Amino acid sequence: MAALEPKSPAIVPTLDGMVPQFRILTTRTGVLFGSGPLNKVAGDSMTAQGVSIFILYGSTEGGIMNPVLPVMLVNWHIYHLSDYIDSLINSNSFCKPSVINTNIDAYTASDLFTSHPTKTGYWRVHGRTNDQTMHNTGEKTNLGPLDQLNNAENKLNQDSHVIASVMFGRGRFQAGIIVDPKPTF
Repeated sequence: MAALEPKSPAIVPTLDGMVPQFRILTTRTGVLFGSGPLNKVAGDSMTAQGVSIFILYGSTEGGIMNPVLPVMLVNWHIYHLSDYIDSLINSNSFCKPSVINTNIDAYTASDLFTSHPTKTGYWRVHGRTNDQTMHNTGEKTNLGPLDQLNNAENKLNQDSHVIASVMFGRGRFQAGIIVDPKPTF
């Protein structure tokens, strides 16, 4: 039996490119993380060095939603959700969400999942249904209320110097924005 050392996504991505630290992590059973997405480049780099990465997916409202043991890895960023989880966490004798936010006795998270093409029951988080961007630190940027006009993209897109803009930041340390200026600028 071995223990998994707890690591936050805020710590793990800083190890990218630090080969001596990867060697230490390869001697452990694995790195367990949660609270936000691990940058895919960092995760791919770590697994290429032989580090086993385990996702702990959960929420304050519903608790831990994926089994970690026994190990059922397909790829480090794809995981198996518990059998009582569908798109909702339904109340049952095993689990009762601390928050009910639907008109049935269930909790629905704002995460969007993509199913594995060949492995039934395996998923990865693709994004969010709301305006929140999850950073690799576990912090969230709530893009909606950044201004009175719904979001920062709308405000920038209304500027006479801008053709279009898009905000990003999922799995990254901070939010960013790409601006396509009009040709005269």
